[in-house]
Amino acid sequence: MIRRAVSLSLVLVFGGLILSDGESRAQGKPQPQQQPTSPSTGIGFKNDFKVAIIVQGWSVVNGQQRRGQPLLINPGKVAWDNNVPSPGKRYYSVYDANQPSKVYLRDFAVPVALVDQFFAVQPVAGNAGRAALQKQPVPKQ
Repeated sequence: MIRRAVSLSLVLVFGGLILSDGESRAQGKPQPQQQPTSPSTGIGFKNDFKVAIIVQGWSVVNGQQRRGQPLLINPGKVAWDNNVPSPGKRYYSVYDANQPSKVYLRDFAVPVALVDQFFAVQPVAGNAGRAALQKQPVPKQ
């Protein structure tokens, strides 16, 4: 019985808060809007290797290195590094997913603008232990 009374009073209190918030909007009071702290963009990668790879990027933000989420990309598949701080540079490294100590490409600089970019991760001809990022048109969704 006490639980029901407490639950009912909480519903009434929170319900009143929701109603009063709705009333303030209805009366035309300005509501604070959240503005993005910095513009961001996305950078996509397609794996042209015959093995799974890991692509990881990092940027310098306020003088400190900020790593992005590592992207596991299976052969022939695509992954996106979203919310990349821009403008500036983003540095990407490519690793073998089965042997992460095997580095195909280290700290490749990509100038970041306010538009999405797309790269094919391809093995270097004559040197299977190295990768190259080839800029491609952004695929239509």
